[in-house]
Amino acid sequence: MENQIPFKAYAGEEPYIFVSYAHVNKGAVFPLIRQLHEKGYRLWYDEGIDPGTEWPDMIEAHLGKAVSMLLFITPQSVASENVKDEIHYAIDEKIPIVPVFLEETELVGGLKLRLRRYQWVHYFTWPNDTAFFGELERSPHLEGCLGESLAPTEAIQQKNARFIFPKKDNLIYICYRKFESEVPYISYNISRIIYNRLVGRGYDVFWDKMFNLPIPEEIRTEYLEACKNAIDQCTDFVVVCSKGSLDRCQDENDWVRKEITQAILQERHIIPVVSRDFKWPKQLPKEMEKLRSFSSFKAPANEFTHSGVDCYGNMMYYLIGELIAKPIR
Repeated sequence: MENQIPFKAYAGEEPYIFVSYAHVNKGAVFPLIRQLHEKGYRLWYDEGIDPGTEWPDMIEAHLGKAVSMLLFITPQSVASENVKDEIHYAIDEKIPIVPVFLEETELVGGLKLRLRRYQWVHYFTWPNDTAFFGELERSPHLEGCLGESLAPTEAIQQKNARFIFPKKDNLIYICYRKFESEVPYISYNISRIIYNRLVGRGYDVFWDKMFNLPIPEEIRTEYLEACKNAIDQCTDFVVVCSKGSLDRCQDENDWVRKEITQAILQERHIIPVVSRDFKWPKQLPKEMEKLRSFSSFKAPANEFTHSGVDCYGNMMYYLIGELIAKPIR
C-alpha cells in the first residue's frame, strides 16, 4: 500500500485519462496508477488540484477535457458524493468510463443502472497485477492516452498481441464467442473467470484475448496459426456457450466453428460450459453435431454474490475434476 503522491498529475494538451477514486482508497489506487504512469499513460488525478480550488472548477477544467475516466470502485467510492458527481458528469458528457472494482461492491439504485452499460474489470479476481493490466489495457477507452515511452512498432505489438502462445504439455484451450448480439460479453466474462481460476491453480491455459478487437493484418497469420497449434497440442478444450453464441456456426468461415471442428477432429477432451440462458441451435453443421454429446457445466450468473460468496467455486471444483491436464506447478 502507498499513500504518497506517486507522480505529478498530467497537465499537458495531449489526450489523457481522468482517474476517479475515493481518497480513503489511495493506498490501493496509487500503486496501480503509478504502474500505468510508468507504462506511459497520461493520467490526471485530483492530487493535482491547487489548494483552495473548488471541486466544480476541477470538473470543468480536467474531467471535461479527458478522453475517458478510469473509475476505481469500492464501497467507499460509491458512497462518496464527489465520486458520484464525477460519474454522472462523465455519463452526461458522454465521456467513456472504465470501471475497476478493487473489491466486491454492491451498486444500488441509479448508479447500477448508469454503469451497467460499461465493461467492468474486477481487479480482485486476477492472480497478479500483470494479468490485471493485460485485461485493463485491452480497453479501447485507454487508446490514445499512451505516451512516447514505447517505440511506435513496439507499442503496436504490445497492444495487439493479446493471444498467449501455448506450451506443449498439459495445455487447456478456452474457446468462446468474441462478438454476441443477444447478450454482450457473457461468453467473454465466463471464459475470463475460468481462465483466471485455472491459471491461479497452476494450469497452463491458452485463452485468446483478442476480445472486441480486430485482428491486425500484420499478425493475422501468426495469430490464426497460434490458435490452431494450441488446439492440436491441448489435452482439454473448454468451449463456452451463451445465448446465440453458436448461431453463426452455419457460416463455414466462422472462427468458433473452425475451433470446435478442429477440436473434434483431433479428439480433444471437450468440456462445454454453458450460460443459464443458453439453448442448443436446432441444427449444427454436421462436423459439429458431436458437441451435443459432451456433458456440460452450467455457469452461474455472477462470479460472487453481493455478500462475497463465491458462486463459481462449486462449478470449478467439478470442472477441474474432469480435466486431463495437470497443473504446471
